[in-house]
Amino acid sequence: MSLFLERDPKRWVRLDEVDSTNAYVWRENLPGGSVVLARSQTRGRGRHGRDWCSRADDSFLFSGLLEGPLEPELLSLLPLVAGLAIRNAALKLQPAFAHEIYLKWPNDVILVRQGRAGKLAGVLLETEQLAATRRIVIGIGLNWRGEAPVIPEQTRSVLEPISLFVDYDRPADFFALPLVEALNAMLARLYGRENSALLSEFRSVDFLRGKLVRSDSRTSRANGIADDGALLLIDGETGVESRIYDTRSDLELITGAQAWPEKSSV
Repeated sequence: MSLFLERDPKRWVRLDEVDSTNAYVWRENLPGGSVVLARSQTRGRGRHGRDWCSRADDSFLFSGLLEGPLEPELLSLLPLVAGLAIRNAALKLQPAFAHEIYLKWPNDVILVRQGRAGKLAGVLLETEQLAATRRIVIGIGLNWRGEAPVIPEQTRSVLEPISLFVDYDRPADFFALPLVEALNAMLARLYGRENSALLSEFRSVDFLRGKLVRSDSRTSRANGIADDGALLLIDGETGVESRIYDTRSDLELITGAQAWPEKSSV
């Protein structure tokens, strides 16, 4: 069992091609702490059955396995913590992006470049309960390098992909070590019950707050993150606040409704 990821790069699994790094972890029944990297995926997946399209060496493709008695209340914060770790790791390589990388509840990392917002990375958590032990695969896909796509108008509900680097000669797995270090640091804080501080950090780079979203055919305004990790919504008709969780239907972001976030102090 291991509630942290393997720190030694020599013990990581590296694949040229795989159907899905998450699927590989489950199929091979890897031990807790395992880290799997791939240069390309043929059947990568995201939330709600979406495909994660990845070109060889232009995407960072990663899965890490946690194993242990992780409490449900901490599990609900894990996607937010993973997003913070991705952001911190990215800032080690691109410090100038401190005011350009945001987190979109529950599992996306957003990069704003020259006034245009795009999806930089996504997180997919998959869990399995075995008696008193929980196995959790953290799947991460990050757009590593390449030209950012052109977005004619900010009126789309799904943000286009955008890369961390436009042109960079380092391979994508160069991101693995800073990411594992950042994930382990965040996990230590999560297990140490630093929930309030972690939530405060997420809120400081919350991409959705103040924006209009559509859920279950109703338009609401995102009103931040609750202490249990839920997204708070203010109903556009009634003004009543409600909360939704990752298990609910997907959100449609009404991107033309409000400008991108102001610069954060983080």
